[in-house]
Amino acid sequence: MKLKNKIIKIAFFILYIYTFPIYSESNSDRKKLHIYITPAYINNLNQKGNVWGTSDQYLNLMFGLFNNFYLGLSYTNGNRIGEQYSIYALTRQNQLTLNRKSDHLTGEKLIFKSQFFFWNNFYTSINLGVEKGYKIYENLFSISSNNNPEIQPYQTTTIFADRLFGSIGLGYRREFLSNFIIGTEFEFGYLSARKINKYYTFDPGYSSNYINTYLITKDMNEDKNGSPRNYHFISIYAGVAI
Repeated sequence: MKLKNKIIKIAFFILYIYTFPIYSESNSDRKKLHIYITPAYINNLNQKGNVWGTSDQYLNLMFGLFNNFYLGLSYTNGNRIGEQYSIYALTRQNQLTLNRKSDHLTGEKLIFKSQFFFWNNFYTSINLGVEKGYKIYENLFSISSNNNPEIQPYQTTTIFADRLFGSIGLGYRREFLSNFIIGTEFEFGYLSARKINKYYTFDPGYSSNYINTYLITKDMNEDKNGSPRNYHFISIYAGVAI
């Protein structure tokens, strides 16, 4: 409850700054278009603990509607995870059964951003985004002693739905050498819950073990950070001003 009250107070303070631009000391030389990337950051957006990130580079385009107010977009294409294999079973007849998990793309995000420079190069921000969902296909196939692979009629499809998130932030961005920018920003936000559905396709006539496998795995909670939670995002960025 105390955390919720703090978030509400911070949000009202930022809205107050947005509503009364008379208190802003604007920089008349600030360029209209800011394009920058975020090569380094610390966040717990896709993980339950802090992660120092360098692989998901965020591309940001901000356009100045007014000298001290910018609107724009931020995008990252996430991470592609390749096929994964794990041992499912090994029979006495030396038949090895493997579980093959398909490649998939995680962490693709599109964020709508607004930034208000309230004092020189310092700004507040309000950010609303969506993280794109993805699918994972899992198949079973067996390898006998003569190394002949056989695809088994059993497949699990896990669908991770899109989810929304939003944050408020405080940042600093400075133009230098006429057309270059450097900055940093701290965001505190809320990540909504993610809906996860599983679908099973199998032929019980091929093997009676499929029914046991289905009954064992159908209620397993594959969280993949699907529960709602608060998050923070601290970034350092650089780019150009046009």
